[in-house]
Amino acid sequence: MIHLDEIKNTVNQAYSERKCLRIEGYTSTDGNISDMVVEFLGPDGYNGVLEKSLKLIQDGEISLENPDGILVGAQAAAALAVSWAKSLSGLQKERQFKDTLNYEELVKQGYTVNESGCVVIKHVSVVQSSNVHSVARKESATPLVRAKKIITDQTPMGKYRGQLNLSPDKISGLSVV
Repeated sequence: MIHLDEIKNTVNQAYSERKCLRIEGYTSTDGNISDMVVEFLGPDGYNGVLEKSLKLIQDGEISLENPDGILVGAQAAAALAVSWAKSLSGLQKERQFKDTLNYEELVKQGYTVNESGCVVIKHVSVVQSSNVHSVARKESATPLVRAKKIITDQTPMGKYRGQLNLSPDKISGLSVV
């Protein structure tokens, strides 16, 4: 079993050396277990991901095809474009490091520790992922929600994770890659 200090040291090493972090056996809140490689995006990572994703939609570089038809795909793309543009203009709640209690720790070492004792990393992009164990997902309620998910998965926003909580009981291994 991996120890909390080992998690802290490995995260700090990956962050300070600007390398990726390989997380093995990560158990998500919905019970899925996966192995993944993530890269740190930094304090402005969310805005950068939003800008790239919005540009892909605006330039028509994503497929609108989905099981519910092209029209639903077009509606979903338009809705995402409006939402992401609002986020970039600051009309929606910002997702910045400064919103967190331990901003200095995050900038300095790449993580902070929450009240439960988990090592928290923020603003990462999943470079590679493979499911070890998947829990059956509940089907999205509406065609528009399904289409938004399909479109988002084609953009950098689909790989973005605002926060990952790493604790010995949630992961089986960690390394710098």
